[in-house]
Amino acid sequence: MEDVRSDAAAGLAKRAIPNVLFNFLPFILTAIVGLFMVPFFIGKLGIVAYSVVPLALSMTGYVTLISDAISNSIGRYLAVAIQRNDQKDAERVYNTAFFGLLKIAIAAIPVIALLSLLSPSLFNITWSDPLRVQVFFLTILGSVIVISWSSLFLMVLFASNRLDLVGIVKSINIIFQFGMIVLLLTYRAPDVTYIGISYLLASFVFMFLGWLFMRRVQPSLRVRRSCYNKDYFKDMAGLGGWTLINNLGNLLFIQMSLIMVNILYGSESGGNFGIVVSIITMVISSTIIFSEVFAPPIYHFYSSGDHKRMNMVSRFSVKATGIVLGFPLAFVFVFIDDILSAWVGPQFLFLSPVIMLMIAFMVGIQSIVPAYTLTMAYKSMRVPATLSILFGLLNIGLIIVFYVTTELGLLGVALAWTASMFLRNCVFMPWYIAKATDVPIRSYFIPLIYGYLYFIISATVCFAIDHIFGLKLSILGLVAAFIILFSIYMLILIPTLKENEKSVLLSTLPNTISSSKLAKRLFK
Repeated sequence: MEDVRSDAAAGLAKRAIPNVLFNFLPFILTAIVGLFMVPFFIGKLGIVAYSVVPLALSMTGYVTLISDAISNSIGRYLAVAIQRNDQKDAERVYNTAFFGLLKIAIAAIPVIALLSLLSPSLFNITWSDPLRVQVFFLTILGSVIVISWSSLFLMVLFASNRLDLVGIVKSINIIFQFGMIVLLLTYRAPDVTYIGISYLLASFVFMFLGWLFMRRVQPSLRVRRSCYNKDYFKDMAGLGGWTLINNLGNLLFIQMSLIMVNILYGSESGGNFGIVVSIITMVISSTIIFSEVFAPPIYHFYSSGDHKRMNMVSRFSVKATGIVLGFPLAFVFVFIDDILSAWVGPQFLFLSPVIMLMIAFMVGIQSIVPAYTLTMAYKSMRVPATLSILFGLLNIGLIIVFYVTTELGLLGVALAWTASMFLRNCVFMPWYIAKATDVPIRSYFIPLIYGYLYFIISATVCFAIDHIFGLKLSILGLVAAFIILFSIYMLILIPTLKENEKSVLLSTLPNTISSSKLAKRLFK
């Protein structure tokens, strides 16, 4: 078995388990909160009033397009500088980003003010006092401006391979945010403005904790106006420019689908589709979190010029994502009626076909995500960005076509999203990433096939279990069944990995874990 561990890689491995655990903590908290908050919102506000919540949250991405794009670029520059131990360059990147993002945040204030002012008429919201809707949008979008700028601090933690601290900051933000929402909606009044206020207050907690942990991990990074380099910021923005276009394209998918539902089908349908979006967004978020664990090793091998190991880790990350997602998606696919009944009530079972259609293809759609790190490392964002725009527009076009020519309703929206995402992520992107990194074209298609294989086998087993036992479970029962079955699933699958894949996986584990008896049994 080829050993992919080196001294530097061992340093990365030391933090692998904390990174995985704490990086998944925000996702777990979001899942728990989502299970509680969606029915809580519907119960407190009603389905029509609730529709404005996912709508406003979907708009946040459009407001922060530029800063988010440059932040992703900054993450790449910081990771390369810190992995190379180039303190001078790291300080230059940090200060250039600090002041550059601050300018963008200030410039965004008039934009969010105007968008908030126009929100009642722009989104055809007629069920509430316009001022309340405007305040709600202003506070929600304002919180995103604060988080977008202060995410620089988390980029430093990411580049330093301290994803555990990133997870802690995000987790505290989630707990504070939704704790305030429950408190205010329970003891004050069922008013959407309290949701916006909670988001805004939580964003300042996020900013403070991010800064505090950043100072702990990289105390030498200080704010120095003299280190700001306008030309260097333009260089970051150059890569960020294509990232901006890519992010814009990404917003033309699930977020735009929700907006189109509100415009074409009305607020009530928008509220119903918001439930679907919550599930799909949860899967997307979990994939992004999982893919971040592989990013520091990929950047490390790229910085050291070890492209062989970099490609090995990248290809395995795609297969590993398929392994991790295969069973959870199959579980949701099979038990979606039970999940909806226990979560938001049996009156929403009509959404089951919509969710099943989207879930059935998500293994491949999301498995390619970890390999996107290579496009940032090589600064090759032009093609992915172009594809995002083209297929995002295809999504919008198909939604309109299905609306005009069929009576599919929300199922047509789901079909449009699935088709456009599958073509981009499962057909064109695997080909481009292989071509850009000079590896065989099949390199990224085969891991995607494995992902669908895991999904099909898992779905078959879940159908058999449901047929034999006729399970009708509560939320706690579903969670318990998932944990037990997923644990069995992983214990069975790990020994089936190839020798070089086991080597890659072992190289990301600390010595205390990789040398344990359980690890030796699983990886022998």
